[in-house]
Amino acid sequence: MAEVPTKPGHGASPVRDAPDQTLHAEPSVDRPRDATRGGVSLAALPRESGRESPLLIDPPDAAAPVTSIPAGQRYRLGAELGRGGMGRVVEAFDLQLGRTVALKEVLPRGGPVVARRFAREVQLTARLEHPSIVPLYDAGVMVDGRPFYVMRRVSGRPLDQLMAGAVELGERLTLLPALLSAIDAIAHAHRRGVIHRDLKPANILVGDLGEVVVIDWGLAKVIGEDDERGDSSAMPSDSLRTQVGSVFGTPGFMAPEQARGEELDPRSDVYALGATLYQLLAGAPPHAGPSATEVIARTGSRDVTPVDVVAPGAPPELVTIVGKALAFDPAGRYPDAGALGEDVRRFLSGQLVAAHRYTPRQRVTRFARRHRVPLAVAALASLAVAALAWFSIHRIVADATTPGAAPSSWS
Repeated sequence: MAEVPTKPGHGASPVRDAPDQTLHAEPSVDRPRDATRGGVSLAALPRESGRESPLLIDPPDAAAPVTSIPAGQRYRLGAELGRGGMGRVVEAFDLQLGRTVALKEVLPRGGPVVARRFAREVQLTARLEHPSIVPLYDAGVMVDGRPFYVMRRVSGRPLDQLMAGAVELGERLTLLPALLSAIDAIAHAHRRGVIHRDLKPANILVGDLGEVVVIDWGLAKVIGEDDERGDSSAMPSDSLRTQVGSVFGTPGFMAPEQARGEELDPRSDVYALGATLYQLLAGAPPHAGPSATEVIARTGSRDVTPVDVVAPGAPPELVTIVGKALAFDPAGRYPDAGALGEDVRRFLSGQLVAAHRYTPRQRVTRFARRHRVPLAVAALASLAVAALAWFSIHRIVADATTPGAAPSSWS
């Protein structure tokens, strides 16, 4: 579910008074300042040398109480920015700090399972600190008991809208650095043992200042953690948006094993990122159909049409990267987003892409392009040396053939 602001460049809308939607939080308890972030308890995370440690998530009902907020005095709700099956995001004004924020709240019809998923989303979002993961500022409950959390308000547009506005392949390729930033954010989550499970262009927000944020972590989970099934009544039954039930994710971007309802790991996120890169190159997702059911069936039963067939002008290296990321068998994909991002980064910097097979001629050509200046300097130096040698030999020959000429003296 893409709950994002969709109007770029707009400042904070005039907020409205909402006496029936005033927000409050439970009383706080004394605890060290560094043990909290945004009013959400952050357990100390052990770290191993050289890499980040997996997340340890407390059960939702064991979460520490949030920071105390005077009822009716902290947030004033404004325009709705986005809505999904589980909740909605609205613009809000923080009266205490004098700033505009985004506030996500559970919809009134959400059941206990939805509330627990929401609580887990709060904990995951609070603990995944990365420049391309929206920071969580605060959390609490409505007067009617529905939970909410507050995050930074990012003005910008979803990547799918930017792709739709770029008609030519060359225009869409300028969005590749933004996609790489999103890949890096997911790589950070994978290193912490978390998978997103609902990656798609609509959940990648490109801000007006060039920042890139991966949003909507409502289906994220710690790898190996059990899912709570059932209670899918709050979700659309047959749409191209996120569904909660036996299948998680968005048809058209979910991996085949995800479409079959099987256990997932980082490679399912790799597939979704590959599908996003496919859409960037081809202008359309790898799977499409008139209904979610049909798209899911296609995803789980066959490979995608090669992207170079749909987009003949696509760079060969990116075609290879897409093909590896979208492998039907998870064993054929990149193991995680970090490995995928490394190949995309190598392409952008002109280096050889690990997954691509180059001919000797292609290797020489790419080497020449990457080292253009040093090779040009070396070529000019070689020409200068050759010219000097030719002049010297020509002078010696001329002197030797001239009658009575004295030998040339070089000092």
